[in-house]
Formats: sequence, structure tokens, C-alpha cells
Amino acid sequence: MKKSLMIAAFAYLSCYGVALADTTQADVDANVKAIAEDDRAIAKQKANIKVNQAQKAKAKLSGNPVDQASQSIQIGTNKAAIAAKKIEKKIEQKILEHNREELQEDENEMEDEKMDK
Repeated sequence: MKKSLMIAAFAYLSCYGVALADTTQADVDANVKAIAEDDRAIAKQKANIKVNQAQKAKAKLSGNPVDQASQSIQIGTNKAAIAAKKIEKKIEQKILEHNREELQEDENEMEDEKMDK
């Protein structure tokens, strides 16, 4: 499953990269913002896991197997969400890298044009 998600992510990235025409600083800034949002979402999910683990431990002490199972499901759901966000973050990092390179190339071309004049 993880391998197929990565393949889909790279396919998306390659299609997205081809679709880009003119990269601007705003594109780079948007990528940086998206990566920061992914980091915040990952941190939130990790905090949720800690809460679920504490609630699961409490349910275990009180002998409530239904609540234990429920918390286990929540922990698994949060771990899956973290994995998905990490893939999104990797995609955004690749797009950011591409956009920075493209922006640098554009700046170099403009500088070369100025020197030719």
C-alpha cells in the first residue's frame, strides 16, 4: 500500500512538474507554507496518539475492552493520517525543490540577457 501511494505521489509530481510554466516566488512561498501546514498536522496527530494511548491505558485499568478497542482504532487511524501527511510533505518538498530550481534558472536567464545587452 505504501509503495503504491509513493508511486501515485511521484506520478502526480511528474505531471505537476510538466504543467508548471513560470515559477514565481509566490509558488515557492506557497510550497513552504504547505510544508509547514503538513508539519503542524503531523504534530497534531502525534498529540492525538498520546491522548488515545492514555485513554486506552485507563480503559485497560478499568477493564473496559470495548473502550480499549475503540482507542486502538483511533491510534491506528492517527498513524495512518501521519503516514499520509508525510507522503504529502514529501511531495511538497519535491515540488518546492523543483520550483526553487526553476526560479533560479529564470533568474540566471534574465541575468544572462542583461549581460548580452
